[in-house]
Amino acid sequence: MTDDEIDRLFPHQVILPSECYAATEFRSIHAFCIGMSLADRGHVVMRKAQWHYVFCFSEWDDADRLRRRYGGRWFARPVTLRTSPQPR
Repeated sequence: MTDDEIDRLFPHQVILPSECYAATEFRSIHAFCIGMSLADRGHVVMRKAQWHYVFCFSEWDDADRLRRRYGGRWFARPVTLRTSPQPR
């Protein structure tokens, strides 16, 4: 699944800093998400010289439960404007 497909099918995204998912904590987060609308994969991004993991959900309520439980923030990817060439 491409990043664009993830963004389209799992638009409710929560970003957590790396310390929230290091070692066994990552497994704990995934266990917390069992039965939720979590995508098979998320995104890894760097913010302020620190790696973060973005958990992607199809359902807003599921994303909000993870956000509240682990102190995450809503993640929105920067919009890339695609323009077509100007006619001559």
